[in-house]
Amino acid sequence: VLNAGSARGVSDSVGLTNAEQPTLSGKGPANMALVLKQDGAVLSTVTTDANGDWHYTVSSLTEGVHGFSLHLGDTGLASPTLSVTVDRTAEKPGTPQLHASSEASYPGNNSTSDTKPRLTGSGAEDFAAISIYADGVKVGSATADANGQWDAALTTALAIGTHQITVTQQDHAGNVSALSSALALTIAAPLPASLAAPVLDTGSDSGGSDEDGLANA
Repeated sequence: VLNAGSARGVSDSVGLTNAEQPTLSGKGPANMALVLKQDGAVLSTVTTDANGDWHYTVSSLTEGVHGFSLHLGDTGLASPTLSVTVDRTAEKPGTPQLHASSEASYPGNNSTSDTKPRLTGSGAEDFAAISIYADGVKVGSATADANGQWDAALTTALAIGTHQITVTQQDHAGNVSALSSALALTIAAPLPASLAAPVLDTGSDSGGSDEDGLANA
């Protein structure tokens, strides 16, 4: 199996890692030399200790899927193959977008009066951890779904003004992507509930009161 220090998957047995030099371990008969193979070719000989334990650090693995197995000399006795996936790259996700529910007061221009607006995004790996930033400061997080889409409201309020919103993703192997392209998001002052009707200035009103709207100007 992959040692816990090298494994980055849901469990050590998943065989997912971003380590440059992952460590393998296993059990066998005590004090016995065993042949370790990688992708069908002899990699090294490992010797178990008195408890039957062995460890081996692979010097370098390229990205992709590799198979490791143990063999007892030329006897034909071999272990099941451990499949190890080496993943050291996380692509940057798509540009975040303002969710329609937060855009309602200022439709169509990436503006909102909601200081903790709801955002959406796509282009992430399945179930990746999403971090949301405003002007370089983390202001929220989300988890992508099976299709790499996510949806979350910010947890930190934004000040009135325009902010550059970016996101990163962290994949199952622990890789963190570069920042996405930015969404220019404007936090605007809340719209008033209503507008007062215009009135004639006193100097222009020639009627009996300022409210009768009568003028000879």
